Amino acid sequence: MAEAKNQDPLEENPNQFLEENIITDSSGSNEEVSEIVTDPKQAEADFALKLVETITSLNNEEISTFEAINRFVTRAQLCCLIIFARSLPLNPIAPVYPEGAFLIFKGVSVPRSVNLTEKTLVEIEEKIMASNDITNDNLHLLDLPPDMLNAFEMAITIYNGKAEKVRTSYLAAVKNAKSQVIEVSAAIVCVIIIIVTALALVGSWFRHKNIRFVFKELPILSPQSELAARAALAAWRQDKTKYMEGPCEVQGSNIKQKVWARPK
Repeated sequence: MAEAKNQDPLEENPNQFLEENIITDSSGSNEEVSEIVTDPKQAEADFALKLVETITSLNNEEISTFEAINRFVTRAQLCCLIIFARSLPLNPIAPVYPEGAFLIFKGVSVPRSVNLTEKTLVEIEEKIMASNDITNDNLHLLDLPPDMLNAFEMAITIYNGKAEKVRTSYLAAVKNAKSQVIEVSAAIVCVIIIIVTALALVGSWFRHKNIRFVFKELPILSPQSELAARAALAAWRQDKTKYMEGPCEVQGSNIKQKVWARPK
């Protein structure tokens, strides 16, 4: 009677996911225990996460193709794995910035977790088909069990959402790296110009002794630099000695801020 009662849930719902664990007691004997997942939604979610985690680990080269295939037991699960892998985009994140370091700048590595390659996909297909007698005629999405089909759709949503987050993070890292290159390069160029100009002025001073310094406003950095230039020129028109002093108060139609003029 006990065996009949234990089999009733399987007869009522044959599509449930089953997990069999081998438990070893202290005496060294093996006892087989079957755990029935009573919540089909949870089982579908677990299988979807297994699909996503398997492909992600393959992309990161954390597991081999053989280990990935061994995570799935039944023929339907292996077919679902192939169909899932075929449904994913290949190399969705293209490199747009050097990955290796150059000069004093660090590179930005392309994330591998969602970059499934064609080589990996072909390797999965060949190994599964060769060892399980599966052909392309067996690989139809609608042939999957309903619960596995739901898990497949859930896995696609999870993987695509993860890929979008990884792409956004990668592009943000590239943007920051480019900004650093521009800022450092601009600083280096400015230092070189200052050194060359200073050397030329010193040389001219010793040769001629009658050099006249002319200050030209060149507001090219930002709207704030143009505001500072206008403030300096306005101060010069009122009192030429004020041109080299600061700070001065600048008021516009909607602007009121401190602007520092050139120091002496």
